[in-house]
Amino acid sequence: MYVLLTTFLMFSCAQKVPSTDTSSGQTDNTGILYAHKWYLKKIYKDIDTTEVVNKKAFIQFDSVNAKVGGNGSCNTFGGALTLGGGKMKISNVFSTKMFCEGVQQTEDDFFKKLENVNRFEIKDSMLLLYQDGRMLLEFESG
Repeated sequence: MYVLLTTFLMFSCAQKVPSTDTSSGQTDNTGILYAHKWYLKKIYKDIDTTEVVNKKAFIQFDSVNAKVGGNGSCNTFGGALTLGGGKMKISNVFSTKMFCEGVQQTEDDFFKKLENVNRFEIKDSMLLLYQDGRMLLEFESG
């Protein structure tokens, strides 16, 4: 009986991470957003050009202070975060100013795209940042 009760409690308390599409009116589960370190995987430059990122760039979201922070592959960065109704705004992005050969253009593009984000989706282990219907950045949880 004890084993059965323990098994039931383990499965009933286990947390399943749902796929969240905040643009379609599904439940806004921003807890997933705050729970992970998100590693940059792709920068969508325009309709036909995507840069695959194999650097250490990442972003984290701070719910307590309404801030973002992370690393662009060389420099650390931060900014203000506004969330609500499936919308996301990242503003006042700032960073340290070291020049880093080989990653500078990627980092500059990353920081510029962050300022244009106005909505997000979480699908499985991916965080997708958009400007309206246009994909800007793709991250994977770490």
